[in-house]
Amino acid sequence: MAKPDEDFIDFRLMKELRRMGSAPFVYLREAFSLTDGALATHLRKLERLGLINSEKFKTDRYPITFYHLTEDGIQKFKELIEDG
Repeated sequence: MAKPDEDFIDFRLMKELRRMGSAPFVYLREAFSLTDGALATHLRKLERLGLINSEKFKTDRYPITFYHLTEDGIQKFKELIEDG
């Protein structure tokens, strides 16, 4: 079972993705004041659960990864809000 703080971060990530539609890794890292490794761990977990998807884009200088909720993620977020 996840620690309450970890579940809270996951919920906040889902809430932000719901609000924005999609967000790049760098934005999420700065918005949540997480290290690259900590954020990547949370995002991988949510992706494994089928709650978010990622899309990678190449720019002239570096790749950018955007994240967004899946339909299952949107449904799960709605359930969490209703239960809260």
